[in-house]
Amino acid sequence: FFSLMSSTPPRDGLAMASAAGRVAAFSHVPLRLCKVDHGAAVVSTKTALLVAVPSLSDLERSGTWQAFLNKAAYCRRTNRPLYVFVGVPQLLHSRLDAPWAKCRERGSSASLKAVALLSLYEDPNPPDRVLYMEGTAFLSDLAFGDDEDAPEAYFALAPAAELVMRRDLDPSIFLTKRSAWSSQVLALWWRGQCGADDALPLASTLYASWSAATDGKLEFEKPTFETRAGA
Repeated sequence: FFSLMSSTPPRDGLAMASAAGRVAAFSHVPLRLCKVDHGAAVVSTKTALLVAVPSLSDLERSGTWQAFLNKAAYCRRTNRPLYVFVGVPQLLHSRLDAPWAKCRERGSSASLKAVALLSLYEDPNPPDRVLYMEGTAFLSDLAFGDDEDAPEAYFALAPAAELVMRRDLDPSIFLTKRSAWSSQVLALWWRGQCGADDALPLASTLYASWSAATDGKLEFEKPTFETRAGA
């Protein structure tokens, strides 16, 4: 069912997301970026859909598998590429505080999203735009009707945007364009992991990036992003 594209993510992508090799390391199981053959012709200019799962057994769980079939059906109907990233990048050492935010959350997680997207960006034929969806997320019936080109429509609302997501910065579903800026944000997002929730490091990374881009005109209080509740 899967067409294997690479047994491990490209090293350059992982290097962007690590700090002198101290932050990230591969698990003993090879990470895989797979392209799904859903049986229909693929239009490479369409926004690709990406999902990341810890393992194939996780993908085969009832709710996740049903959601995956929903995504595959949508991509088949709309002739868009579908990718699955399989595996868990593990932390090599204790998480190091990012320069822009200390971490006061307990626990840790190895977010699949950033590494999955960086790996897809460095595929030999990478898509220009990607819709990332959590493994258990479903596309509504509207996506199979008049709104089947909704990903492109969202980008059309703000042609200069390189990241489109929910107002509360929930990263369970978001759109991104392949660019130097989005690659840097993804790498910094991985670098700034904090606790078991990957929404907190994404929020702190974005606010720090916006502050840097405006030469500090956009101010934010670092302590705000030390905990999920504060953010």
